[in-house]
Amino acid sequence: MMSSEKLVLLTRPHPFIVAHMKEFINRIGYMPKPIQTLSELKRFSPINVKGAVISTAVDTEIEESYEQVFQEVRSVFPKLPILFATLADAAQMEKALNNRLSTSVPGIRIITVREMSPLIADLGTPNVIPLLHLDDIKTLERAAKVDPLIKAHFK
Repeated sequence: MMSSEKLVLLTRPHPFIVAHMKEFINRIGYMPKPIQTLSELKRFSPINVKGAVISTAVDTEIEESYEQVFQEVRSVFPKLPILFATLADAAQMEKALNNRLSTSVPGIRIITVREMSPLIADLGTPNVIPLLHLDDIKTLERAAKVDPLIKAHFK
């Protein structure tokens, strides 16, 4: 692996992530890297890994829940920017994620990309986590609004 690669780990692969997310991640200048087991996280250099995407889908290639995957990613890469991806209603998932994760991560803020601005001061920090819905990247028109936000998050 070349040291100049900018990787985004797809840590809970689901057909949604594998298809649309790979294209999206490539388009914003990063290399998507799906993983099959959580033990693979330790194989990657923190220098090359610029972010992680965690799917909230019920069925994925990794048996652990998205909360467990989140905790493991945080354990291996404490400051890594994370992005949640969902097929569910974004507003409901935003509320659920904030409720579930706020007990273990004080100060965490899950924000739907529709509510985000590239001017959010703490974008790219461990406590601000964008929530992306498939509809946010399905069309080039909508993706054009999301691309700069996520690129700034994974800086």
